[in-house]
Amino acid sequence: MEDGAEGIVLAAERYDDPEPVNLGTGEEIRMKELVQKFRDLVGYQGQVVWGRSQPEGQPRRRLDVEPARNKLGFRARAGFEEGSRGSIEWYQRRMVQPECPK
Repeated sequence: MEDGAEGIVLAAERYDDPEPVNLGTGEEIRMKELVQKFRDLVGYQGQVVWGRSQPEGQPRRRLDVEPARNKLGFRARAGFEEGSRGSIEWYQRRMVQPECPK
């Protein structure tokens, strides 16, 4: 969570280009592994149904994070699983007990 916030602040301060910049770890992950990790992190017990309309879809993904490193000076400190866990926990805390305005 903190890495994402830092990357957004760095982009706001240092980046003025129309091209998107990926914030991430640069780790490659298979889509099935990604789904399983999120299932485990959120405790989802239901069935996952994969669409058959795009059988040649992307089996794995790795974001190119070099532009973020070179143009923003950004480097993620948390790994994919640690960062995902922190973001999910942050979201769940706020959904269960939303902050009340004062």
